[in-house]
Amino acid sequence: ERLLRLFGDRPGLHEIKGYLLITFADRYAPDDRAARSPEGLTLIREAASAHPDVPLLFFQHNPIYPPVDSSYPYNLTNAPEVMKSYAEHGVVLSVSGHLHGGSPLCFSDNVGYVTCPALCEDPFRFLRVRVRGHEVTVREESLKMPKTPPLVDTHVHTEYAYCASTVTAAGAIERAEKFGLAGITFTEHAGQLYVSSEDYWSGRFLNEPGLLRQARTEGRDRMRAYRAEMQALRSSFVRIGLEVECDRNGELSLLDEDREGWDLLSGAVHFLPEPFEGDAERGFMALTEKLLQQKVAVLAHPFRFFRRNKMDIPRHLFRPMAHLLAKYGAAGEINFHTNEPDPDFFRCCIEEGVPIALGSDSHALYEVGEFAPNLDVLRQAGAGERLEEVLFSS
Repeated sequence: ERLLRLFGDRPGLHEIKGYLLITFADRYAPDDRAARSPEGLTLIREAASAHPDVPLLFFQHNPIYPPVDSSYPYNLTNAPEVMKSYAEHGVVLSVSGHLHGGSPLCFSDNVGYVTCPALCEDPFRFLRVRVRGHEVTVREESLKMPKTPPLVDTHVHTEYAYCASTVTAAGAIERAEKFGLAGITFTEHAGQLYVSSEDYWSGRFLNEPGLLRQARTEGRDRMRAYRAEMQALRSSFVRIGLEVECDRNGELSLLDEDREGWDLLSGAVHFLPEPFEGDAERGFMALTEKLLQQKVAVLAHPFRFFRRNKMDIPRHLFRPMAHLLAKYGAAGEINFHTNEPDPDFFRCCIEEGVPIALGSDSHALYEVGEFAPNLDVLRQAGAGERLEEVLFSS
C-alpha cells in the first residue's frame, strides 16, 4: 500500500485502453507470509463477470507461479487457490515482484506468469511487457548500458533549466556513472540562462534578440554562473555545453562573448520566430539550416517541433533533413523526451553518413542515460553491429 501511495496508485480495478489492470495489496503476517484475502479472491470473480470480453492483467508483489525453492516465503501461501481462480476467469497475465532475481514468462492453464527482477540492484534490470489481446511478449532490459560501444549522453539539463524537475548536475553525473555511460554532456538552454521564464516560453527572446544584451547589462542573466559551476565539474567524464536556438535574424541565442569555450553546442528548434512562421515546414527547414550554418555539432530532437505543436510529422522531409546534416557535418539526435523518434529518419541519416548522437534531454534524474529505447531505434534503422561506427563522438 505504501508503494501504491508513492506512485499515486490504489489497489483495485484500472481500465486502460481496452484492458483491465487489477493491482492487489496482499496482507502480510508477522512471519513475512502473505496471502490473498477472501475479498481479493472475490474481486477476481467480480471483475471477470463484469468485463467478460476484456483481457485481465493482474499485478501483485508476491510471486504466484512457479513455486520459489527457498526457505524464505516468497510465494503467496494460497498461491494454488489464486492460480485456480486466475485460470477459471481467463486471466491473461499475472505480474509479480519481490524475488530480486526475477523469473521468465511461463504459462500454467493458459495464464501467463512473470516475475520482475529488482530495478534497485546493478545492472538495474526491468521488463518491457507487450500485450496484444491475449498474446503476451516480455523482454528484459537493463538501465546499465554495455561497456561497448561506449555511450555518452550528449543532452542533459541541470537545475538551471526553468523546465527542470528533479535533475541536478551532481545527481546526473552519479546516475550516468552507475549506469555505465562513458560520459555526459550538460547542454543547458542558452536562452533560459539570459532571460526570464516568461520571455523564454513566449519566444519573445527570439523575436527581440536585444533582450539578451539587456539582461547582461542589467546583471540579470545566469550564463556566467552556469559556466563557472559547470566548469568546476568538468573532467574527462563530464563535458559542458549549451542548447542554442536561432533568433529572427538567423543568429544564435548567444552573446558573442559567450560563444567560446564550450565542449558542445547543440542546436534546437523550439519556436519559429516571426520571419519563419508563415509555412511551418518551410520555416522549420530554413531555421534548421541557419542553426547548422552556425556550426552546431548536434541537431537536438529533429522534428519534435511538429509533435509539440500537434502537427503531423512531415516524413517527406526526412531525406532532405539528412542531406542538410551531412552537408554541414552535424549529428542527428535520438531523443525520447516528450518525443517518439522515427527509425526511418535515422535510417536516412545512416545512409547519408550522418553520425547519430544519443541524448536523454533529461529534465528529471530518471531520464539520464536511459538509452535502451534509443539503441532499439538504431537497430530498427539498420545500424545492427555497426553501432560504434555510426555513433557521434565529440
